[in-house]
Amino acid sequence: MKSFIALDGVDGAGKTTVSERLAHELGATYLRTPGEGYRLARKHVDSGASPVAKLLFYVSSVVDASHQATLIRNSKPVICDRYIWSSLIPHAAYYEQDLHSLEQSWKFITSQIAIPSQTILLRVNEDEQLRRLGDRTEVTASDTYCRKEALRRRARELYDTIAQRDGWTIIETDNKGIEEVVEEILEKAVGVLV
Repeated sequence: MKSFIALDGVDGAGKTTVSERLAHELGATYLRTPGEGYRLARKHVDSGASPVAKLLFYVSSVVDASHQATLIRNSKPVICDRYIWSSLIPHAAYYEQDLHSLEQSWKFITSQIAIPSQTILLRVNEDEQLRRLGDRTEVTASDTYCRKEALRRRARELYDTIAQRDGWTIIETDNKGIEEVVEEILEKAVGVLV
């Protein structure tokens, strides 16, 4: 079975760009949560669904990506742009919920999804994060939450906590080009990227 690598981190850390480039470098299949099939529904969900409905939507997109990754990795590595923590951490941060309780209440789902060979946390400092978010042409609901200092900082803290607890590879993306970030990932995670 081939590798399944998930890239996580706050909005503006470079997950999408790095994931696409890494998949290209490795000849891997690129998956994203939520995927293309969720695009129209995402606009509806983000524009006014309740917090619980939003979480259900985003978790369902992870379950879908898990299913796809399981099928694909029989023949090719998989790089996933956002995975389960990109659903649980923002929800806990933006809606002031305890992440541990949230994690426990979703065990019936998370225990059934594919476990990545490796999860990589892309980190970015707050000033650079805000600059990158300001450069975006399409603004997501999560981007809007990230512009609020307390919510942004809470999400950052939660990502760092889970990354340390679960032994993720941490890559700083400040002042680095995409190629440099991809090269660092390849160097630090070379043992699992086959």
